Amino acid sequence: MTRRTLLKLVALLPWAGPAIARAVAKSQYQPEPAYAPYLPAEFPKWNPAIDGLSDAGKWVLDLERARLPRDTTFPRVGQVWTAIRDCRVEYHVSIAHSKALTDPAALLQYFTGLFGEAHLALGERVQIVEVDHPDKPLRVTFQPLRYRELQDHIVPENTRRSPGYAGYQLSARTAKTISCFGKEPCQTYFNEAFALVEEAV
Repeated sequence: MTRRTLLKLVALLPWAGPAIARAVAKSQYQPEPAYAPYLPAEFPKWNPAIDGLSDAGKWVLDLERARLPRDTTFPRVGQVWTAIRDCRVEYHVSIAHSKALTDPAALLQYFTGLFGEAHLALGERVQIVEVDHPDKPLRVTFQPLRYRELQDHIVPENTRRSPGYAGYQLSARTAKTISCFGKEPCQTYFNEAFALVEEAV
């Protein structure tokens, strides 16, 4: 292509562009979406006019609860459960207000241990301390009965020795739901890894 031909083409762009756009509009061409996710026919549809934007989070959680397995045994606060296999659960640290946590380096070192993964062995007993719903919890929070014995193995030493450290708790999803698609194989579901041994007093 010569320089003169290239310059002619560039000069035509301001007129050719709108003309092409008008031709495409008249043809009523509708490009296919690049990705069309499959949703089953019974999948509930979100209607902002009816459901309201303020309830979007509740709608999602209610949908998850509706998809929980029918044979799910839901934990209750105060119950004692035992691990029926070795498992890995999440731990999180409680923080007490402390003026000593003002040094940026100390803060960074402390916060790196606020969340993590804890290993519980077969036979380890835990007590339920909190659920996110009174009837159908999606997540359960618990503490091992051997709280102090396991503390050193679960929470990093730097975090335990920090002035703001106020204990730890464990948590896990109650059962697998539609939002668990693609989770790692090591994900522990409380209903699969624990069995109820003692009702709440």
